Amino acid sequence: MSIGFEISIHMRFEGLKMAEKEKTERRVYVLPAELVERIRKYQAENNISSEVEAVRRLLDTALYMRDTVTTIMDKVIDRLMSDRDLRIIARDVLSMHPLVSNISLDDGQLIFRLQNGESGMVDHSYNTYIGDCNDNYSRYPPKRLMNQNRSGVVIDDIPF
Repeated sequence: MSIGFEISIHMRFEGLKMAEKEKTERRVYVLPAELVERIRKYQAENNISSEVEAVRRLLDTALYMRDTVTTIMDKVIDRLMSDRDLRIIARDVLSMHPLVSNISLDDGQLIFRLQNGESGMVDHSYNTYIGDCNDNYSRYPPKRLMNQNRSGVVIDDIPF
């Protein structure tokens, strides 16, 4: 047996200021009764006021768990476009991420480590790197990608 379940999912738009209201879309999903009961149990165990908020948190956590060092670094880079304060970026992008096990701010650089041992670094000049489990860092994104915008168009040329 399935139960109709209506939720609003936050559509996050990178680069928006935290003070701006997040945009939402209303979605209707039909879920098996057993899954709805598991959601309600999670809601009760975590003292969450609504089923919608419980589903939001579960979805958010599940999607975070799919992240890799490169997808997290992409979020850091996106945030660097609007904010150069590494402490703020560490707080807003990394501190609540379930895969991030360590964050270090030292000598003007930000280093974060994931549970799998991989790491990311932003140096004092805002260059970004990713590292493997042995702390072998390489520039990220690779130079061949650094001069492209999100659509893949090379942006080396001066537009006049």
